[in-house]
Amino acid sequence: MLDRIAEERKSADRLRAEQRKYKNSVTESVGSYEEIHINHPAHYTKGIETTDYILSWDMNFVEGNIIKYVSRYKYKDGVEDLKKAHWYLTKLIADCEKSQSDPIQKSQSNPI
Repeated sequence: MLDRIAEERKSADRLRAEQRKYKNSVTESVGSYEEIHINHPAHYTKGIETTDYILSWDMNFVEGNIIKYVSRYKYKDGVEDLKKAHWYLTKLIADCEKSQSDPIQKSQSNPI
């Protein structure tokens, strides 16, 4: 019994060593895990990066989330992302109606 446990541990250790070796070779060839998966995930970097677009238009949190979820739904969570975008869009509409602040009317009545 102890021999079997020892053999399974050795096998698990070999598997972990192979996984580390593979991860290191991938990291060397394409960049760090953090750089790829955290800083610039594929679902946010089709064309212009989503964060850059949101910031360039000076969007608030709610507006930014609408853009984020719509732009990534095909590449990440599908309909779930569209439902999240819908939730934020409904909130934005309600907030605008509540405060009577239609951004288009404001910009037309107050030229720069």
